[in-house]
Amino acid sequence: MRHSQPTQDSHTLSRRAAAVLAAISLCALGVAPTPAVASGFSAGIKINEDATPRDTGLNVYPGATVVPRGKQSDHDTASVDFSWGGYGLKVVAVKLQSKDNRDAIAKFYRGDLLRFGNVLDCSDAAAVARDKLERESGDGLSISCKSIDAKRNAQVYRVGEKHDQRVVSIQPAKGGEGNTISLVHIQVRKP
Repeated sequence: MRHSQPTQDSHTLSRRAAAVLAAISLCALGVAPTPAVASGFSAGIKINEDATPRDTGLNVYPGATVVPRGKQSDHDTASVDFSWGGYGLKVVAVKLQSKDNRDAIAKFYRGDLLRFGNVLDCSDAAAVARDKLERESGDGLSISCKSIDAKRNAQVYRVGEKHDQRVVSIQPAKGGEGNTISLVHIQVRKP
């Protein structure tokens, strides 16, 4: 006897996952949504699965291409904009691929990220530990490497402030050919 299970298309699941991620991220960043009292209150979520590298505010490494959507995997490129009254969270993530070596790609992105402030290198365990100690008693606006979990052989850079930051991760591509480049822009809105 066969049991049929309810099915949902991947877009519905992606949207639900994005909504949950946005809500959790807001809480994790200390942005606690409050109940609506005033008229004109609105809440919503916008998802764009066709985000581009330009949406992150970062340049594309010369020769790099956007990772094509896989038939059996989630989309690696998207923009999610979650709002609750005056609060909001927007995350834009784009995944690229390049056959160039990691050092050349890292040099390019370190330079590109300098437009947004001091670049933190979250790849080096000693630097991450030093950064944690230096930033713990900061002004609350500064970013650190504390929440970055760099994978083995990954190069990870972070720049900006808690309410507006960019992260670049460069790691060996699956299969060993070239590198995968993840570009992320995170914006938090508070009233």
